[in-house]
Amino acid sequence: SLAGSFDLESSELRLNSSYFLKVNGLTFEKASAQYRGLSAMFEGTVTDFQDPHLNIQGELQADLEKISSSFSGKIQALKDIQAKGTLLGPFTLSGPWNQPLNWEIKLDAKAPFISLKKTLKLSLAEMQIHMKEKALHIPSFQAKAYHGLVSTTTTFYFSDKKTFFES
Repeated sequence: SLAGSFDLESSELRLNSSYFLKVNGLTFEKASAQYRGLSAMFEGTVTDFQDPHLNIQGELQADLEKISSSFSGKIQALKDIQAKGTLLGPFTLSGPWNQPLNWEIKLDAKAPFISLKKTLKLSLAEMQIHMKEKALHIPSFQAKAYHGLVSTTTTFYFSDKKTFFES
């Protein structure tokens, strides 16, 4: 096997990692990435160089305000919600490297504080996120708000323009 490291940087993406190249794939360790408000430390594998498949696990930090502004041109709901706060938690990601809508992503996240539309203030938020088959499911979201508890289940669909959001 061959070992090395790499650093990639563009105006939107920073990625670096140590790697081990093997006959049937690539193993990477001590990897980090930053992209449009997302920051991750992770490790994983890329298998089958003919049709590359990712298997990654690590820790994610998501700045909701930066994510909203980065993707608001494509997803109007992100602009409308005016989210602020930082999500933190472990994640897994698997799927074809060049088809992000076909990835399966699982994230257990916590946020000490989240605000929506500048007026709704949430604290001690916890959520589970599961993306699969071009849909982002939030089967569990709860947070403290105004001396009570907010809890919801939500799904965002990326394959159907007519039905984007369901709660």
